[in-house]
Amino acid sequence: MSNSTYTKIAVKLTPFFETLNFKKVDSDEGDVFVNDSKAFKISYDEDKKQVSLSVADVLEKGIGSFASMSSWLFDDDSTDRDVASIANDFEESARRVLGCKVNVNSNGVEMPRASSGDSKTPNDIAQKLLAVFPDLKNEYANHITDNNEFYYVEFFEEKAVPAICSLLDTGDRKKISKFIAALNELYVEGSKETTAIVAYTLLGGVAAVDEKYHQIITDYVEEYQYLKIVMPHVIKLTKKDAKKK
Repeated sequence: MSNSTYTKIAVKLTPFFETLNFKKVDSDEGDVFVNDSKAFKISYDEDKKQVSLSVADVLEKGIGSFASMSSWLFDDDSTDRDVASIANDFEESARRVLGCKVNVNSNGVEMPRASSGDSKTPNDIAQKLLAVFPDLKNEYANHITDNNEFYYVEFFEEKAVPAICSLLDTGDRKKISKFIAALNELYVEGSKETTAIVAYTLLGGVAAVDEKYHQIITDYVEEYQYLKIVMPHVIKLTKKDAKKK
């Protein structure tokens, strides 16, 4: 990928950082924005085809060690819409670190944010889904309680599965491949709860809707080591459970 492709994300974020008195500094590791206390780095991993936002403290001796905040799959097929979605997510992540007001939807509900721990969580799944299916943002808000708890099982089963089926119906191989790749990343890097949602609730749930989706899912996970092994068993289970309902 050319350097100019993923740096479009940094270009979109530059006005945000400039309003907070961040300056862009020269770096061989990516696009780095620094103020008196924090540094944010936008970098690209060519092997993983992944763009990431990292943060570090600014110390007396210079910038400290960077810690990853958010990562997205990004390749030559990524579109301007992908750039906008990633830039929005990175801005939200930076806002939280800096204590700035975060964006909310029309219902006043804060959108899901990436987890800060080592393992991906259901919120990471929701974040990816809303990036791919922005029409689900209001539905997401309807599954947030007054105590800001996320009823994610119902959201994934009732709203995400039909949306994924619609994506598969388009036959757009690039979009579908990118989406399955994102789910694979969540599966590999996720907690036990997250892997169960990806495999059983989402992919298994889609496969149980109709035999054509079963075949599509089977074809697309073939290139992924772990999903390829687990999905035949999961699909068999979800179909069996669907018959009981």
